[in-house]
Amino acid sequence: MEFKRGQNTKEAIGIGREGALKKHPNLPDLVDLFPDLTVAEIDSLMERLKSAEEHWEINRKRYNNSTGNAEGNGSSCIKYLLICEAPPISGKYFYKSTNDYLFKQVWKCFFGNQPICSNPYNAYHCLANIGFLLVDSLPFPIKYTSYNRKKPAYKKMIDKYLPVWVDNLNKNFTFCADLKIALGFKLNALAIINASPNGINLSGIQRPINSNMIAASGAGQPTSNLLAQKFEINKGMFECSNC
Repeated sequence: MEFKRGQNTKEAIGIGREGALKKHPNLPDLVDLFPDLTVAEIDSLMERLKSAEEHWEINRKRYNNSTGNAEGNGSSCIKYLLICEAPPISGKYFYKSTNDYLFKQVWKCFFGNQPICSNPYNAYHCLANIGFLLVDSLPFPIKYTSYNRKKPAYKKMIDKYLPVWVDNLNKNFTFCADLKIALGFKLNALAIINASPNGINLSGIQRPINSNMIAASGAGQPTSNLLAQKFEINKGMFECSNC
């Protein structure tokens, strides 16, 4: 999956990334949103994407899901779904690093002041055990600014990728009838809401998606207090027995 050097970036993607295009048809749209991306930057982005997908797959196997091939002792259905934007450009993907702001806020939401397990494997199992899942609405680990999120190309990506991740969820997980949903980032959330006026169907139930689910503070990041509020739980009400 190497680009042919010396070509225009869009042309190179079309020629040298056919496999990636089949798997991620939104890659040309990403270049529309970030027209100045260099070949080297996209190479790096694809490496981060590959790493994030590998860790997503590891986490998927922690659940007893509808495909019947999961490992571990995760909840039989997803009770709490957090919809965020994309893996971060830092490479500290949620399911790869427990030492990042987002993970810490999610942990505090459910486990309060209990220290995060020193072994990340155990920490992720604790989240699986209570039925928590985070999913990203876009696959590409790049820094999206407020300026980017207001562009038509961004909204186009949200529209195109929404049925992809919803289908991914339905193929791999079972969702509880009383599923609680939170949205992590305001402008991303508003784009998702606009793309799904009738909500999203998970496990055969149409789930509304609305602005009341946005868990972002004025600083633009989810907080443990807002997450607990949107999930309708008492903050820190669970205990992680694996730590």
